[in-house]
Amino acid sequence: VYTLELLLVFGVTPDGHLQPHIPVHPDAVHRVERVLAEHAVQPTERLIALHPSASCVSKRWMPERFAEVADRLITERRVRICLVAGEDDVLYADQVARAMRQPVVNLAGKLTVGELAALLRRSQCLVSNDSGPVHVAAAVGTPVIDIFGRNQRGLSPLRWGPLGDGHVMLHKEVGCVTCLAHNCDIEFLCLTSLSVEEVYRATVRVLER
Repeated sequence: VYTLELLLVFGVTPDGHLQPHIPVHPDAVHRVERVLAEHAVQPTERLIALHPSASCVSKRWMPERFAEVADRLITERRVRICLVAGEDDVLYADQVARAMRQPVVNLAGKLTVGELAALLRRSQCLVSNDSGPVHVAAAVGTPVIDIFGRNQRGLSPLRWGPLGDGHVMLHKEVGCVTCLAHNCDIEFLCLTSLSVEEVYRATVRVLER
């Protein structure tokens, strides 16, 4: 968000209530509806999207913990879970799917950006590492539970958190003076300190809202 301060140079004061927008094409909506129907997802069922990948290991919460959150949401909240990821990140979604005990819809590597936007608009919320789909979800009005690791100002929720209302950013402060990102020498404590319970409860709060 603070990058918008650049506008001050031109005498423009950014609005404090920023809401991005991505138009969703009807064709993408129909394709996503068809794919979900192929996986026996009914139109009335609540759907939660999970995005367990990210560009750097310092931004990736553990796949087995995503799996635990997903299983609890299915059994305790009666929702359907859909995994999403880009073509290069299918591995992380597959790791989550293998660790889960409950059935999951795994669409990792199978959606265009337009179809991803349609799927996220169909979803009740997105649970994700700090990565691109977070901002796609925000732009179609879907609340995000956004998991952050790194804590430097240029890497933190202050800059990269989703714009708009209703989002939850989970970020553990573990005392690092300087974030070493992928060269972390304390085994990514900022990520390992975030529990399944905390992510689950944050997701439930969004669902109940």
